[in-house]
Amino acid sequence: MRDMPRQLRNLQSARGSRQRPAFTLVELLVVIAIIATLIGLLLPAVQAARESARRASCTNNLKQLGLGMHTYASSQKERLPPGAPQRRNASNAYHGLFTHLLPFIEQQTLYNSLAIYQPTATDTTARYSLVPAYICPSWTDPQVFRDQAQAYMNGAIATYQGSNGAHVTPNPKLVTSSQGDLPNNGLVLSGEGNDAREAFASASIRFREVLDGLSNTMFVSEFVHRDTVNGTPSAAPGNVRPWLLSNNGQRGLYTAKTVDLSPNQVVMRDVGGVQFNELPFSSFHKGMILSAFGDASVRAIDDSIAIAVYKALATASGGEASSAQ
Repeated sequence: MRDMPRQLRNLQSARGSRQRPAFTLVELLVVIAIIATLIGLLLPAVQAARESARRASCTNNLKQLGLGMHTYASSQKERLPPGAPQRRNASNAYHGLFTHLLPFIEQQTLYNSLAIYQPTATDTTARYSLVPAYICPSWTDPQVFRDQAQAYMNGAIATYQGSNGAHVTPNPKLVTSSQGDLPNNGLVLSGEGNDAREAFASASIRFREVLDGLSNTMFVSEFVHRDTVNGTPSAAPGNVRPWLLSNNGQRGLYTAKTVDLSPNQVVMRDVGGVQFNELPFSSFHKGMILSAFGDASVRAIDDSIAIAVYKALATASGGEASSAQ
């Protein structure tokens, strides 16, 4: 070693100083555990951010519907869009809420393709046209359904429903239906006529009739309800229906629901007296639903809302505006 040239000894010494021992198995496992912990902490934050984005997008959809309703009313002498019109003494349903909103949410071309004064059954192609504003982004199942067991389940769906009101006593506007009697005292009405024009007028309400105030009255809310059996929801689309359909011709509403149950209440249709028209508004946003009100504002309604307040928000002229603040 003494005879080795000094420069060679210095080079070997420098190389030796740069060499480091390899990781031990324990150290490697510690690093992996730390990374796994960080990922575990990060994933909920990512999921929360994604849900926040979906909720913001859903809010924007409802905002569009609320503004579309106001634009429609401005063109129709302050009359809101028809909710669920049908032909008198016949099982023919005419185009309802979601059809009449189309021109006011940038869907004029689709609207023009429809036979607007004919029963919805004549529009066999347009029913498969997807309208993005009618779908909450938290809905992860198919948005267009084909080859379903029941024909009324086929088509592009809407995950929103209007408010037909709530049952009050007495209620002179009560309409009988085999799918659950309708209070018909909200902003989205059932109506009938000898032709489409008469039915449209019967199934709509004017702003001046909203005595509780537009800001105190629900217009459209989320609806993604599926029957739950032994804790497991039924397959999609559940009780969600195509946007083109207004009703089944016998006052089974596809555009509106009655506020009888709390938001997101877990129930099974036709069990315990719950009819199709009375299924609860529902959402994939945890613990709440989003609702567009008559003034086009969008607000969250908590699952724990007092049922009396909730029903007050659903009615247009129940005289409960102060209790709904």
